[in-house]
Amino acid sequence: MNSQNQSMSKCELMKKIMEYCFAVYDVALYLDTHPDDRGAISMYHEFNDKYTSLSDEYARKYGPLNMHQVTSDNYWTWVTDPWPWEGGMN
Repeated sequence: MNSQNQSMSKCELMKKIMEYCFAVYDVALYLDTHPDDRGAISMYHEFNDKYTSLSDEYARKYGPLNMHQVTSDNYWTWVTDPWPWEGGMN
C-alpha cells in the first residue's frame, strides 16, 4: 500500500476501485477481439493487479466488497455494513 492510498477516504477508495474495475473490463472486451495484443495484455494485468490491491485494502479497512473477501470463520461479514445505496459510502 502506498502513501497515496493511506490518505484516501472510504468514498475516494471506492471511486478508484470502480475506475479500475471499469478499466479491467474495458481492456478485457478489447482482448476478446485482439487476443494477441501484448500491450493490452500487459495493461490488463496492470489494471487488474491495481484493482485487486485496492479491493483488498478496502476489505481490510471497511469490510468485504464481494463474498470472496469474507475472512471470518464466526460471522458472515458480507452483510454486516450498509450497502453503498444504503448510505454505506460515508
